[in-house]
Amino acid sequence: MKLVGATLLLAGLARPALAHSPHDVVRGAAVLDGEVVSAEEVRLARSTDDGETFLHSNSPAGTPTCLVPLATTAHAFVLVTDDGQAFRSLDSGGSWLAVEGLHAWTCAPALRGALVAGPAGLVRVLADGGEPIARAGSTLKAMAEAPWGEVVGVTAKGSWATVEGASWVEGAPLGYTAVAAGDGVLLRASGAGIEVNEGTGEWRLVNDLPALALGVAEAGWMAAGAEEGVLLSRDRGANWEWVTEGLEKTATGGGAPKPGAPHWFSLLGDGDTLWAGAWEGLYRMRSGESAWTQLQLRGQPMIRDLAWIGDELLLADNGAGLLRGTPGEDDWVDAAPGLDWPWLRALVPTEDGAGRWYFSGGVLLYRSDNGGALVRAVESGLAEDGDCIDVAPHYPNDPHAWAGGLLEDGTGAVAETVDAGETWSPVALEGCADKPAALAGTATGAWVGCGSGVWWGRDGAFSPVAVLSDGVGALLDDDGGVLAGTPAGLDRVALGGEVERIWAEARVDALAREPDGSVLAATSLGLVRFREGVAKRLGWPVDDVILTLSVSGTGAIAAGGYAGAFVSDDGGASFSSASDWDRYDDGDTAFTWSDAWVWESDDTAKTHRAHVASTPGAWGRWRVYGRTVRLVARGQGSLTVRVDGGAPETVTVETADWAAVTSWVIDEGWHRVEFTLDAGEVWVDGGDRWRTNVGRGPDATEAPGGECGCGHGPARPSGLVLAALLAGAEARRRRATGPRPAASPERAPMR
Repeated sequence: MKLVGATLLLAGLARPALAHSPHDVVRGAAVLDGEVVSAEEVRLARSTDDGETFLHSNSPAGTPTCLVPLATTAHAFVLVTDDGQAFRSLDSGGSWLAVEGLHAWTCAPALRGALVAGPAGLVRVLADGGEPIARAGSTLKAMAEAPWGEVVGVTAKGSWATVEGASWVEGAPLGYTAVAAGDGVLLRASGAGIEVNEGTGEWRLVNDLPALALGVAEAGWMAAGAEEGVLLSRDRGANWEWVTEGLEKTATGGGAPKPGAPHWFSLLGDGDTLWAGAWEGLYRMRSGESAWTQLQLRGQPMIRDLAWIGDELLLADNGAGLLRGTPGEDDWVDAAPGLDWPWLRALVPTEDGAGRWYFSGGVLLYRSDNGGALVRAVESGLAEDGDCIDVAPHYPNDPHAWAGGLLEDGTGAVAETVDAGETWSPVALEGCADKPAALAGTATGAWVGCGSGVWWGRDGAFSPVAVLSDGVGALLDDDGGVLAGTPAGLDRVALGGEVERIWAEARVDALAREPDGSVLAATSLGLVRFREGVAKRLGWPVDDVILTLSVSGTGAIAAGGYAGAFVSDDGGASFSSASDWDRYDDGDTAFTWSDAWVWESDDTAKTHRAHVASTPGAWGRWRVYGRTVRLVARGQGSLTVRVDGGAPETVTVETADWAAVTSWVIDEGWHRVEFTLDAGEVWVDGGDRWRTNVGRGPDATEAPGGECGCGHGPARPSGLVLAALLAGAEARRRRATGPRPAASPERAPMR
């Protein structure tokens, strides 16, 4: 069979299960006596057993950018975030307190405490305070305290800097990139390579790698460039070797670093164990081992919301879109493959899933009338839709529905529909200066929580009812009043404004009602059941933050959080994982490329980038779900292609423009496509996105075979795009999506 290129079209519901985006992006890591704290994009993970198990929590502020232990203080760490805040933890990362009056750029380990640098200068942060070391200098991107007490740094301009007296003294900008201390030495990196200072004041070149990250420990010296892997010396710089076994390659599925950007962020040691924090997660290598072990962080996407549909679950998987399946089974599918904004925060499937579905990505409100097959953006009248949606209990017979968000001037508001979602009207919430965080629809109106306030209203009129002592994060209708979950516990608010404290032992993040009328609360102490005025702690479905709860008509409990979705069929006595969809740590990734493929800019490609190879033997592998396989390519050359290990087929590429021809049909299910470059130079479209992106309107129909830039279809080629087509009559229709939001509602989602 001769093919001029190929993309992946998948009939049946496609599932991007093992594609690596978004990532466990570990931007900072610290280890102290076997206690590990990992800093990711929007959260922290911590372990007290040398990385065997992790607990998760939100970052106390912005994206973590620097994390170090407080030397000489047990269980103590310092964290710096991208908004310039510094925090100190004395309980192994369990809780964080702001270091008042300190604006921070970066941090570094120290002989005592930790070093934190900012616009006001350099400070040594201690468990009970701080000591100024040097006045302000240029912006620092790295620093270290030498074993002999000298404090040095690298400026954003690439200059070498030292602390003399109480001031920074900077040299010429010579392209320095990193510095690290340990094992009795200092290491520094520049474009010329890696140098060592053993305390004599003299610098000696030990490797010519222009490293971007360095780590020094008794177990070894480490260095890394942009994405090649980790270079390791176990003999104090005399010999170096690449240690790449066990490391994930830079993912090319829409989220890898830009060329020249660092793939490695933290290289460090603890005793005889080496650690690496990278774009693809946190790695550990113990004494005597020759390969890295990727630790199971179970990172993004977390489950932001979930709902039962009969005995199935619908998950708002933050970063993976809308998922549907039976807990514990292997029938999970992408329920809305046409959705082009997969960072979902809230969902409501009406009529036990048979009616209209509403879901929000924090920027836009969406709806689907056919189980996710067709997705449309809702014109809600809000400038920005938010994190909460609810409908009247008897919807659609009572056609009221509500969604929270913001008006153009930043005022919090509710978009309300009185015709089952056909038209929406925004209603400003007096005194609400943020997005509403919670909604509870009732037969007579809706409760809204914004900040620490609670509002009530219906039919275009909402009024403030009460102001609580803390922010409202969850609401649940309660017979003429509403239960409100806050950081201080659980309150009951009556329509007249009376507030009664029900429980005050811990933070309450989510609420749900069980069939017998009991209330289930997700708290910072785990799950708690409130029955007939008595609170009973049930423990955790997993040692993690619980973000959302849903109880089925039969009493099955579903809990979602950072570590996924968990289900209990025995009233909360025990839980099991519902799905491993968000496991991005599997070695059999969806899109894998050998090093001979280079990612180049190409404005005619789907993502304006493409893979190109001219070295015979360059190979790639895709793992996808579906029935049809094609390849989109350009250039002059040939490939050998195998599907599911079958007979090799030659694919000849003879075109200057992106092109695709015949596809071949295979049995529906998981399939492996492997290809190897035989000769010539071949470009493969870099649009191997980890989730579906097909169709952009309600009238879109299945594209003909020449899609992907062959003179018809989209203006730009689809390139290795996973597409999903419904079986039966709907198999001829494309999924459609509303306009793509301009910015992510999450902090730096990695696509």
